[in-house]
Amino acid sequence: MHVQNGFLTKWTLPPKWHIWTSAPSTSTSVAILFRGRVPPNLTINTCLVNVTLRSNVIGDANTDLSLLRECVIDVKVAAVTRLDFAAQLKELLNVINLVKVSRMRAQSLVYLYFKVSASTASFKSVSVACKSPQGHQTLSMNLNPSTGNYETSILPESNKLDFHFIVDGRWTTSPDYKVETDELGRDYNTLCFQKSDSRYLAHLDPEARVHLMREKKSLMMDLDALVNGLEVDCAATSSRLNSEEAAQWLAPIRSMKFAHAALKRARGDEGVAHEDDFAEDVAKVKEWVKLASQSVVHHELPVSTQSLQNGLKHLTDVAALDIRGMTLSEYLYSVGFVGLGIRVFRSQAAIANPWMLLVQYISTDYWDTASSMCMLHAGLKWHDSKGQVVEDVLIISDPISDPIYKLATSLSIHKTFNSIVFARNPDLYTPQQRVALLGLSFVTAVEQLYHPDTKALGKPKIRKMVEAVFNIAYTLRKLQSYNSTWTLLLKKLVQPNPALYLTEAEALPGVGTDTGGVQSVAQVLTAIGCIACFEVGSHSTSGFELFPPSVDKDVLARAALAILAESVSRGCRIMIKSDDGDESVLARSRRLLRKALCIGTDNFDATGMVPMPNVAGWILKGKKASGKFFRHPFWRSNASPQAVAACLAFSRTCATIWYREEARPSLEKVMSDPSKRAELFDTLVEAVIKDGGMHDFLVLYSHDIVDVSHDGLALASKDLLQVALYAQGVRYFDAKARRAAAEHLNLQDPYKLVQSIIQEERLSLQQDWILERHRELVKLTREVAQQKRRELRLVEQEAFLNTHLFAITRLFTPSDVAHLNQGRPANDQLEVLDTGLLKHHCCSPECPEFLVNQASDNDRLLNRRNGLYNHLKWYTLPDRRYANALHVTIKHLTLMHSKATHDASKVEELVLHDVCGHPKLKDFVMREGRAVLENWVHDAVRQYLKMK
Repeated sequence: MHVQNGFLTKWTLPPKWHIWTSAPSTSTSVAILFRGRVPPNLTINTCLVNVTLRSNVIGDANTDLSLLRECVIDVKVAAVTRLDFAAQLKELLNVINLVKVSRMRAQSLVYLYFKVSASTASFKSVSVACKSPQGHQTLSMNLNPSTGNYETSILPESNKLDFHFIVDGRWTTSPDYKVETDELGRDYNTLCFQKSDSRYLAHLDPEARVHLMREKKSLMMDLDALVNGLEVDCAATSSRLNSEEAAQWLAPIRSMKFAHAALKRARGDEGVAHEDDFAEDVAKVKEWVKLASQSVVHHELPVSTQSLQNGLKHLTDVAALDIRGMTLSEYLYSVGFVGLGIRVFRSQAAIANPWMLLVQYISTDYWDTASSMCMLHAGLKWHDSKGQVVEDVLIISDPISDPIYKLATSLSIHKTFNSIVFARNPDLYTPQQRVALLGLSFVTAVEQLYHPDTKALGKPKIRKMVEAVFNIAYTLRKLQSYNSTWTLLLKKLVQPNPALYLTEAEALPGVGTDTGGVQSVAQVLTAIGCIACFEVGSHSTSGFELFPPSVDKDVLARAALAILAESVSRGCRIMIKSDDGDESVLARSRRLLRKALCIGTDNFDATGMVPMPNVAGWILKGKKASGKFFRHPFWRSNASPQAVAACLAFSRTCATIWYREEARPSLEKVMSDPSKRAELFDTLVEAVIKDGGMHDFLVLYSHDIVDVSHDGLALASKDLLQVALYAQGVRYFDAKARRAAAEHLNLQDPYKLVQSIIQEERLSLQQDWILERHRELVKLTREVAQQKRRELRLVEQEAFLNTHLFAITRLFTPSDVAHLNQGRPANDQLEVLDTGLLKHHCCSPECPEFLVNQASDNDRLLNRRNGLYNHLKWYTLPDRRYANALHVTIKHLTLMHSKATHDASKVEELVLHDVCGHPKLKDFVMREGRAVLENWVHDAVRQYLKMK
């Protein structure tokens, strides 16, 4: 057992706490990795060593790899020799994972630099002294010709690093870092890191990121190769190895269900970034930084919480980047666009149809794509200020950063980032990904803004959320090519029946081709929240006005309820299809509907109808079922009912603000004016605090009280509306069925709608009852037919038995057969068996087919008797009347008793007695009677005695 650079080798042996080895000098700290529990004290070379627990492994990459290879060899030897190596194997995989994480976190690559000014252009020596518990550690710094700065890297031991520079022997500090004073009055620099996994990436410039990824890439590949080889060699054992995939974020196209369709769309576009394209992107960035960067207000740009840099600083760093020898994958880790952090759920359908993506969370914190790509490559999770996991970046614009956004969207690498967000693959970009990501993010951001828990955050945090929503809307409105799409969607909402235009199903025959399906309700909400609400009273290109006072309340209520009903229907589809069970989705839908509306299935009257459920009963049970549905987090599409209520409340507030404005400026002008922008944000904050969520929505678009029965029962219409939304969603969860029934889905009268669904279900149950009666009748008719058929077969069987069972059967001797064969054709010769019966011919003289050949061609070829058995089938059909081995038994008993006596009558009596008591013939005697058996026995015994 020995120690090498912090690793305890010989894994197949038990650990020892007393180790004799040539340890390094005492000035160097050594990390020893133990398997199992770490001892409180450790003795090396008879010296007691203090043990400090560490969560990472640091050392030279080549040394780490060589030591891990030795460990792999030990495990392979144990596997080949059939030793118990499960614990060692598990620990080895943990070590490999530990090395991966420690390397990808780049703890050994925290860069420090000392900037050289024009007045101090030349130094003899530059070094940095870093403070540590053991004293000051001095590292020399090298001149970087590309930047002109002195640079080095150091491993920090804590979240704070104290250091100073030594320039030509003089103690010096740098103005680029925070300056503090020690107890002796000396100035020194300090650098604090954030308490997150990304703290070691926070101060890396683009060139450092590329250098980091290059340095780690080879080690990652070697570690994966070690694990893969270990899997192959241990495949014969019961253990199943799963290599860590921390750096394998790329999703292979072959594993995607709809990748073929996405590739066709991607090839139809002008293309995503490839190896030959990013050089052109760099040229665009350099030209923009040179000519247009001065027009951007630097201090007002949002700053990434990862890199602590704004978008302009990122682009400036990229412009100074030397791309010679750089690949596209390396370029992704250096280009940083600043945007909002988001978390999405990727489905296979979203690869081909971007509007199927589910945006789960929108952060108010800003992130950058370069840092997020590094974190993605490292397999590390990062969290925003609210503790939420955020994995991707939504690149957005505002009046200040608008030039940067225009540049970003003009680069081909922007499409690559979008493709990575949707498919975790850079080659599956489709043109709709850009607008779909913005639209879905807008809907999710508004839903978060109007969430009941938001009110407790306080006005400053709510204002940040409002700002994020308007920045997304501002960005969406820049996509002018989609104006016609928004206009078409909005005009359909003011039609007499807007529900007809909101389903996914294609146009119905005779309805018109303009009723094409809507892929996501989020498309409609985006059109309303980003376009319609800011065009109230204006003469915009869309020519659309939805909100009052341009239209009456009924038109708005019709559109709002149609959108909400479509969202509920799509959520119900998810609920129905996610339910476990073997029943069909239609049967599952009907079961859930009957349960929610108290429709019984076990109390039919004479006509097959079930009783009408009590109104108060189905209201109470329907509210319970619908409440469970609305609260369930997984029974929602990417535009949930809560998102619909939130987006309509947001749009209604914005429309009211815009209608009060006399000049009615565009959103872009309001966002460009700091005072008007602040006033708009403050108004929205107050509206969010006062909003009542889904309750206010239901009250707003329904009457306060409505009589729902003739017995004076009065219930709130909002309760009826809640039940009606759930009932119609479960009943018409299928897009085609919903399109066909759109004319009857009038949610402005929820009681009538629910009653019609109940009556429809009662009629459906009646039809099921009638079909069941028909099946019973058919079954009864079938039983009668079977009885008639049996009676006919019994007649046929009785006729057969009269000539076979109740008649004498002739037995033949070989001489009899030889005599008869003389007059028979060669293909119809008789064959006698040991029992005296013929092989293929009937032996009953009274049978019409006596001595007729029953053998088929297959019987002659295969030496079978199926033809004769088919002739004698009436012995067993429909009732069994056959006696097993009767002739064999009689012949055996006859020969046995004839040896004891020569009296034929005595032999007959003995044989009859034995046959009646034979186990195989008892059932036959009880079924047919002793008289029938006596005739058979006496006749057969006489013939066997003559044959003897």
